[in-house]
Amino acid sequence: MVAYALYAAGFVANTVYTVDGHLVFALFDDAMISLRYAHNLARGHGLLWNVGDAPVEGISNPLWAAWMAALHHLAPPHRVSLYVQLTGGVLVLVTMVLCRGLAVRVWSRPWAGVLAMVLVGTYLPLNTWVLQGMEVGVVAAATAAAAALALDVSERRRSASSVIALLALLPLVRLDAVVPGGVTLVWLAWVLRSWRPLVVGGAAIGAGLLVQTALRWGYYGELLPNTYHLKMTGAPVSMRLMRGAAVAGDFLFHPGGAVVVAGLSTALVRPAVPRRALLAAQVVAAFAYSIYVGGDAWDDQMGGANRFLCGALPLAFVLAAGPLSAAPGALAARLRGGRVLGALVVVAAWVGMSAVDGEKSLRAWSLVGPPLHADARDRGRMVELGLHAAEITTPEATLAVVRAGVIPFFADRNAVDLLGKSDAVLARMDAVPDEHASGWRAFYPGHMKYDYAHSLSLAPDLVLQAWKEPQVFQAMLIERGYRLVRYEDLEAWALGDSEHVRWDRVTVVAP
Repeated sequence: MVAYALYAAGFVANTVYTVDGHLVFALFDDAMISLRYAHNLARGHGLLWNVGDAPVEGISNPLWAAWMAALHHLAPPHRVSLYVQLTGGVLVLVTMVLCRGLAVRVWSRPWAGVLAMVLVGTYLPLNTWVLQGMEVGVVAAATAAAAALALDVSERRRSASSVIALLALLPLVRLDAVVPGGVTLVWLAWVLRSWRPLVVGGAAIGAGLLVQTALRWGYYGELLPNTYHLKMTGAPVSMRLMRGAAVAGDFLFHPGGAVVVAGLSTALVRPAVPRRALLAAQVVAAFAYSIYVGGDAWDDQMGGANRFLCGALPLAFVLAAGPLSAAPGALAARLRGGRVLGALVVVAAWVGMSAVDGEKSLRAWSLVGPPLHADARDRGRMVELGLHAAEITTPEATLAVVRAGVIPFFADRNAVDLLGKSDAVLARMDAVPDEHASGWRAFYPGHMKYDYAHSLSLAPDLVLQAWKEPQVFQAMLIERGYRLVRYEDLEAWALGDSEHVRWDRVTVVAP
C-alpha cells in the first residue's frame, strides 16, 4: 500500500503543468466537464453547464460531481483537480485491499492476495482513468465491496441489507452501474435458492432510479441524461454493436486480455465455483455492456480497456492471481528451472497487461513519460488555450469548443459544445458517420453529432476549435462576420461586432 501511494504520487506528478511559472492541475477532459458542473454547483448556480442557460445534463455521474463540488470548499478551483486525483488514489487503495481479501478468500493463498493487489494497483488503464478524475474508481471499489458483502451474505448468512443499500446508491455514481448491481442480486438469488434478494434488491435499485429520474425530470426536464441521447441514438444499432464487439475482441487478443481470460476460466474449475462465478459474472457483464454501448471513444489508445471494463477488471485480476501465484511452484515440480520460468511468466503477464499502446503506454506505466491523454502538448495546450481565452474576453463571453472540459473550465466562460454533450439539440440529431471509414469503423461514440449552423446560431463570441470540415467551417465563420485574431500563440475566430472580445489585446489577421 505504501508502494502504491508512492507510485500514485509519481503518476499524478506527471500530470502537472507549468503555465506562466505556475503549477496547474488538470484532469482528463471528460472529468473536467464534470468538474465544470461541480464548480457551478459549488458557486450556488446549480448542477449545470452554463450559468444563465437552461440546465442540460451533460454528465451521467451526479454523485461524483457532487463530491467534486464538495472539494471546492477545501481548495481554490485551480487546485481542486489535485484533490480529485488524491481521492482517486484512495479509491484504488481501497480496491486493492478489497481484492486482496477476495483473492485470499477464493484461493486460500496469501500470495494470491498480494499478487492481486499488485495487478490492480499497477494496471495502467485503471490508474489512467481513476488518477485523472473519472468516477471509475468509485465503481471499481464499490463493485469489489459488493462482491465481498455478497459472499458474506451467502456464506455466513448475514443480512443482505448492506449490499442492497450499496447497490441502490451505486447508480447515482454512474447510471449504468445498475449492471454490476443486477449481477450481484441474480447471483445471490442463485446461491441462496431464494427470490427474496432479487425482489428486495431490485425494488431498492428501482426506487433509487425512480427518485433519480424524478429529480432529473424536475430539474432538467428530461427522463434520461443528455449523454444517453448523444451516444445511443441517431446511428444504426448494428453499427454500434459491431464496433463494441470489435473493441472487446481487440482487448481479449491483447496480453491483458490473456490474463483476464485465464482468470475467467478458473470460474469453471472446482472447488469454490460459486465464489469465482460471482467475480467472473461481473467481468462478463461489463464486457457485454461495453459491446452494447459500442465501446468508448478512446479505445484505440487504451487497448480496449475502457471505462466500462475497468470498473470490473480488478475482479478478473483476483481470479487470475490464483494460477499466476501458483505458476512458479507448479512448474518447479515438473521442469528443471521451472520456478524461474514461472516467475518470468508472472512478470511477463504483469508488464504485458499495461502495454496497451506500445512503448508510449510502457513509458507512462513506468512513470518515465506522461500518463496517457496527459501529454503537455495536448492537455497542457488546452489549459493554455483556456487561460488565453480568458485574457482576451470579458466574463460575459461565450466560447465555442470541441474539447469541452479543460478549456471552458480554465477560461471560466460559458461555452458552446460543438459535439453536443451539453447541447440538447445536437444530442438528438442523427449521427454523422466518418466519411473516411466504412462499416463499424465509422462509429465513434459521442463524437458523431455536430451541426456548425446550429452552433453558430448561438453566436459564440470566440470560436477556438473545429471538429471536421475546417474549410467549410471557416467559410461559415467568415459569412457570419467572424474575424481571425491572434493573441500570443493562440489563433481563434472572434465575432466581428462582439462587445465581449477585448479587441485591444488581439491582432486581427483576417479577413
